Amino acid sequence: MENVLWAVCAVLFGYLVVLKTRGAIQPLSFGGFDDQALRSIELAKEESRRLGHNFVGTEAILLGLLMEEGIAAKALNSAGASRETARVEVETIIGHGTGFIIETIPFTPRARKVIEFARAEARKLRSKHIGIEHLLLGVLGDSDGVAMHVLQNLQVDPLTVKSELKRLLDERSDRSTSA
Repeated sequence: MENVLWAVCAVLFGYLVVLKTRGAIQPLSFGGFDDQALRSIELAKEESRRLGHNFVGTEAILLGLLMEEGIAAKALNSAGASRETARVEVETIIGHGTGFIIETIPFTPRARKVIEFARAEARKLRSKHIGIEHLLLGVLGDSDGVAMHVLQNLQVDPLTVKSELKRLLDERSDRSTSA
């Protein structure tokens, strides 16, 4: 019998609903993630808890990237998204949860999809590790996630973010080559 993993997380009238049919919900692995990406994921979890949510969604990953203040935040900032404006927009879209926080906070299916997109981007770019730039590309790859709605509401163009990210990566590569 194949092991089907899935979770549907939603906030319905302030309660977290987790549905499960067959198989076990597997923990999400962050093997291969660099220190900045891991820190960004931890910041996403903290942001979810701050909002009183029992799940980490794409919006929390976006906020974690903005809080890490690395290359992803620089690309987002130059396209018009700041930590403060994104936080306000997240609160407007999904609000605050019940405040009941579980110890191990799960990732929503969309957030898991973003993580998988990040892995795929790292492979595609032949990177040794999954970094915050790959997480950002993962967020941008999920056009229906809350994070993308936040960016749309802030009038942030995903193509502008991608081109700025590429410019910053090229700049970083040029500096490391000349050193």
